Amino acid sequence: MPSVRRCKPSFLALCLSLVLAVCAGEALATPAGFSAAYKVTRNLFDRDLTLASAALQLERGSNGRYRYTSQLNPVRLVALIYGERLTEVSRGSITPTGVMPDLYEMRLEGRRPRAGSLVFDRASGEIVQTFKQNQVRQRVPEGKTLDRLSMQLALASDLAAGERDMQYLMADQNRLRVYRFEVTGEERLRTRVGEFDTLKVELTGRLRVEDAEGMDVDEVETVDDFGDENRTAFWFAPELDYLPVRIQHVDDDLGTFRMEIERLDQPPSLSARGASGD
Repeated sequence: MPSVRRCKPSFLALCLSLVLAVCAGEALATPAGFSAAYKVTRNLFDRDLTLASAALQLERGSNGRYRYTSQLNPVRLVALIYGERLTEVSRGSITPTGVMPDLYEMRLEGRRPRAGSLVFDRASGEIVQTFKQNQVRQRVPEGKTLDRLSMQLALASDLAAGERDMQYLMADQNRLRVYRFEVTGEERLRTRVGEFDTLKVELTGRLRVEDAEGMDVDEVETVDDFGDENRTAFWFAPELDYLPVRIQHVDDDLGTFRMEIERLDQPPSLSARGASGD
């Protein structure tokens, strides 16, 4: 039987989770790609303080391969505390049965640099996680485990397919967690790239998993231990192929953290550089 325990991510992990975003169109049929810029702010005592800028890029190959890159560049004061730059890359395929990541890599530069990777070994039914030079090998349900970036691709694809209550098994920093997301409303938002009708999606449950072998991810009972003033929400714009135009985390002690879109462009597709996703 799978074993689980409750988890609470660290403040830094919550801040970095603001950059988790990716675009999707019709169910499992994403567009050629996109390049978007966001600004990350913190509201404290009715003042908005700029924390970082985020650059996100999705590239697609003609054979279903994808390469998604996220880069977080904090302002100088934040960089002195947490690190100078966080770069994340997820590579994999989008198939008729879902999003299938192959490799995830992260690198934090600065005074306390860190690096990690996640390899999906489907031949053995395992994932190999490496973080801070520690390696963990775990057996997982076939085709059910995602990384931090591909989970957002799966979320947006499921929204495009009409899903409103979703759960995913995610591997991150030598751990496995189940996350639950629910559509909780519709709002019209004005942003720097336009005004859009959006779906508001909230993170409503999570659970630390010690052993995922044989787990039915959809049947896991997650725990809602956030409290009324500790919430993470995403606003996805169907008009922009379910690109999130705002991501927000409210912490009752630390204030409100928000990531909002500033610019949206279209990059070259992977086919222009080779469709391997590398």
